[in-house]
Formats: sequence, structure tokens, C-alpha cells
Amino acid sequence: KNMDILQDGVLAFVLGLRDTLIGCFNAIKIVFQNRKIRSKVVLCFILNGLILALSVVIFEQLILPIILFLVNWISAIFKKDISEIQLEWLESIISYIFTGLWMLPMFVITTPINNLWFRDIAVECYDHMKKRQHDLKKPKQKWSLKMLITDLLYGVAIEVVFMIQATIIKLIPVGGWVIALFHM
Repeated sequence: KNMDILQDGVLAFVLGLRDTLIGCFNAIKIVFQNRKIRSKVVLCFILNGLILALSVVIFEQLILPIILFLVNWISAIFKKDISEIQLEWLESIISYIFTGLWMLPMFVITTPINNLWFRDIAVECYDHMKKRQHDLKKPKQKWSLKMLITDLLYGVAIEVVFMIQATIIKLIPVGGWVIALFHM
């Protein structure tokens, strides 16, 4: 009986992996076939991948180590010892300042932009999958202010959950920040 459960689990995993690969292949094919989708995907990559993710990498791997080096160097000049605990506190405070002054405002600014672009991508993909003729008039979807605010708040809530998960993942001692970066 346990072997049947194990076989069913492995089969479900393999079928899910197969469906994921087929879905990814189909999504990539649609992106390359449709110019509108391709341009929106590129814009999303530039905004999320280059501006946001690169700013995190630059901060974590360049700016923060330089600041900590300068603090150590200045403390050595004045012959003051700084303990590891003090450096960890300083690193935490600087990271929170970066998050508060850069990441949170960028999050608030980019969330509505991402929501609009993702919606455009979804509509274009749906139209592409239904193989609509481009000369047909697409029905305009009516979006009320209430719907836009609800959609925005739902997206913000989901992203907050991902940010909390990424913060927890960063606590993994080896490679945690890399996993957190790809998680976001």
C-alpha cells in the first residue's frame, strides 16, 4: 500500500513536471510569435529584472561591503575596536534603511505598473490562444475604480507575502540571498 502511494506521488510529480515544461515551452513560443506580448515581457524584465533586482544585488554585494569596510577602516584609524555584533547591527540598520528608502517606494510605484502590464500580457495571450483575428474589434472591459483598487490591493498582499518569504529565505547561511533573489 505504501509503495502504491509512493508510485502515485512520483507519477503525479512527473506529470506535473511534464505539464510545467510543456506550459513553459508554449509560453515562450507565444512570446516569440506575438510582438505586443514580447514588448511587454521585455518591459517587465527591464523594470523587475534590471532595475529592481540589480539594485538589490548592487546594494548587497557592493555598497554594503564598501560601507562596512569604511567603518572598519575609520575605526582602525581612531584605534577603536568594533565587535562583530556591532557590525551585524550596523549591517541590519543599513539594510532596513535601504529597504525603507528604496525598495518600499519602488514596490509601491512598480506594483500598479506591473499589474497593468501583466493584465495586458494575459489579455494578449488569451487572444492569441483563441486565435482571434486582429481586425476584429476587441470588446472593451469595463474596469471600475473599485475593481482597480481591489486588484491593486490583492497584488500588493501577494507581493508582501513573497517579500516576507524572501526575507526568511535570506536567513539561510549559504546562498540565502541568491535563493531569495530568484524567489522574488
